Amino acid sequence: MALRGKDFKSLRMPGGVKEMTEKSLEKFTNDLVENTLTAYYKSEPIVDNTGKYLKHIVGLNHDQTVYDKTKNVMMMYHVPWCKFCKEMMPEYEKLAELVSDDPDVVIGHMNVEDNQVDSLDFARYPLLILFLKDHKDRTFIYDDNKDRDAKAFKEYLYDYISGDGVKNEDAADAEGLKIKDYEDVEHDMDDSNGVDPKTGMPLKL
Repeated sequence: MALRGKDFKSLRMPGGVKEMTEKSLEKFTNDLVENTLTAYYKSEPIVDNTGKYLKHIVGLNHDQTVYDKTKNVMMMYHVPWCKFCKEMMPEYEKLAELVSDDPDVVIGHMNVEDNQVDSLDFARYPLLILFLKDHKDRTFIYDDNKDRDAKAFKEYLYDYISGDGVKNEDAADAEGLKIKDYEDVEHDMDDSNGVDPKTGMPLKL
């Protein structure tokens, strides 16, 4: 037996319908009301990646892999029917081989049609996300407008590992906020004839 929770997580009764009893159903219902049920996520079986340059990651070991604070992890999220995913995969496999001698780097991929994760939402495919060991509280998404080849992937990876990519992204975000703040002030001036509606004082840029 399975239900969809209010946050759209799958909630399953241990043992399923075959092992359902009046007592187990009562416990399942009580746990549901008390919000103590553990969410169920679809996953392929864990794969033995020993000796593989490109690691096959599944739902069951996804978070353990990407949030490992000793590794810089780059992930490709894809689906089987995506033409662009199929075109990118050979170059992504080349990347994995190119950086295989770096013990601090993991290059992985996950088929999101057969695996679910709680920590991420996927709006497009393929999606490349970098999880830096020094910034596990953030995710860095590869720009779709960049080249999609092994050389470009490697440059991006080490640009962020060095810290330059993070600094540049932070600077761009800060500049974007400045522009937004400036536009907001201009908008306020247009709406208020140059007078701050809260203080009655003239607005200045």
